Amino acid sequence: MNYRSLTNPDDGPRAGDGLEADYRALTETAGVRLCAERLVIRMSGGDRASFLHGMCSNDINGLKPGYLVPALFLTERAHLIGEANVWAVADALLLEMDRALWPAVRAQLERFLVADDVELEEDGDAFDYRIIQIDGPRSVAAVAAAFAFLGHLFPVWLRFRGGKGVATAGGILLAYAWPAALAAIATWLVIAALTRYSSLAALIGASLAPVYTWFFTREFQQTEVALFLAILIVLRHHANIRRLIRGEESKIKLGKS
Repeated sequence: MNYRSLTNPDDGPRAGDGLEADYRALTETAGVRLCAERLVIRMSGGDRASFLHGMCSNDINGLKPGYLVPALFLTERAHLIGEANVWAVADALLLEMDRALWPAVRAQLERFLVADDVELEEDGDAFDYRIIQIDGPRSVAAVAAAFAFLGHLFPVWLRFRGGKGVATAGGILLAYAWPAALAAIATWLVIAALTRYSSLAALIGASLAPVYTWFFTREFQQTEVALFLAILIVLRHHANIRRLIRGEESKIKLGKS
């Protein structure tokens, strides 16, 4: 979703140019956009922390991997050149800033970069990062739902070998569009009862979830969420699909065998 043109939300939505849905997302649910005006700089080298510490306004020497701090870049006379968010990773520092400010900041850094072991790389050179912005009254819930689902599918502590995400996706859909979630659950129950294949029931229920969502809500955003969940669920069931095709998938067992 792109809402870059919503520079003055007080004007309200304007129909016909795609802004009405963006405006509604920002005021009622959540909107996402790609921040093309932001740039990521990768600073590597053994002296990166000490060098940047002396060039900006925050404590970079004490910045541990996985943490970030805001920082200001100033001239010798304390005139502001630019601001950035500094992220520490294992082997580098990442500077995220306004693309228009980077030339001036880079010139200031290179003035004092003499014998230090520091290398500056812009995104697009040897790496590629993208900055996204999520806004709206339900933005926190949207981010929490996304990471809950992805964390279930790809848990770090299990070496990214997680579950299939069916139950987690059902919980997310209940919060986003509960009638569609109930319809998908009913579909699972019917298919499971008829075939006794839990995986087949999950695949059909997940595949129909975007259809149900559109039918009940007529909202593109909720339908996109359901489609995203469905695609990942189907991908995670690739082994089950192969077993179903070969007739080797295990069935639900009821009672004593």
